[in-house]
Amino acid sequence: MASTKRLKKELLLMTRDPPENCSASLVNDDLFHWKASLLGPEETPYAGGSFVLDIRFPAEYPFKPPQVKFETKIYHRHIIDGEICMDLLHSKWLSTFTISTVLLAVSSLMADSNHQEPEFALRAKEWTDMHARPCHTREQISGPPSKSSDID
Repeated sequence: MASTKRLKKELLLMTRDPPENCSASLVNDDLFHWKASLLGPEETPYAGGSFVLDIRFPAEYPFKPPQVKFETKIYHRHIIDGEICMDLLHSKWLSTFTISTVLLAVSSLMADSNHQEPEFALRAKEWTDMHARPCHTREQISGPPSKSSDID
């Protein structure tokens, strides 16, 4: 299957030379299901945040785009309930695009948001602080601290 060969190649490239501030890996050794992590772009309300994305590749990949969804809550005009509204993932998809292309485009979308508007920037930063800071991402991975650690 062509999609399997292509995904193996992309995974190897992501491991060896990932895009800046991005990483990705398989979920349960499933070549068609990945998790990615993006660091919030500097000089934006997302700076200092770590954002997790769920990526699912169709059997027809690369001729059909992957489904990419934010698992980390994010306040952004083009990301609604985790769904990314971006032509590159829909009508403008090209089979020459790679997952690196997608992750860079998502990062660019975050950087190009209307964060110059004070009200938007404030809300986006609040959401980043609440949902995308390292203390929150650790809890998402390992669960809340145990009760016994609170007793001294």
